[in-house]
Amino acid sequence: MPFRFFGDLEAISQRDLEDHQMPVHLFGSRSSPSCSNFSLKKTAEDNRKYFNAETIDTINRNFNVDDCLKSVTSTDEAMQLVDQLPALLRRGGFRLTKWLSNRREVLASVPKSPSVKSLNLDLEKIPIDRALGMQWDTEQNTFSFRTTQDVTANTRRSILSVVSSLYDPFGLATPMILPTKRRLEKLRREDLGWDDVICSDHLE
Repeated sequence: MPFRFFGDLEAISQRDLEDHQMPVHLFGSRSSPSCSNFSLKKTAEDNRKYFNAETIDTINRNFNVDDCLKSVTSTDEAMQLVDQLPALLRRGGFRLTKWLSNRREVLASVPKSPSVKSLNLDLEKIPIDRALGMQWDTEQNTFSFRTTQDVTANTRRSILSVVSSLYDPFGLATPMILPTKRRLEKLRREDLGWDDVICSDHLE
């Protein structure tokens, strides 16, 4: 890519070079997820002797960038993690700020503070929330998918947009998505353009 340089080259060349360094990591850069992951694991390793193995293992295995998704066999284990995880993460400068569980006892054990968001336990039913791109019905303890897009035009481009909007890290929606992906491949072999109208047989 061509570029232009503006300025007095001679005056610049006579000055000493200066090094500049950011005092904090910029969130949103391409390296942010890997830097965050490294920092979490380093925090866990540096504090291993102060916390139990379950808490350390949770940080090493159950975080996806800045979200933690964990399943345990008892309410007591969950409540212990509610107590231990924030204490460990604070040592690395991290704060857990949002909690969700399918057990009201666990939610009730979350420490109250201005930075911590937890659900209103007076609600008759705990609302559905998002977890790793899926809808988590905490009351029923089930996962589902919701697409916010409709097929706005009968074209390959519009259908691909809807299919791609479903984030499915575990492959749970594959039986629903794969037939549509195979149909899109068939349309490609028929030399249909991205914005050509699809005939009714394919559309059904």
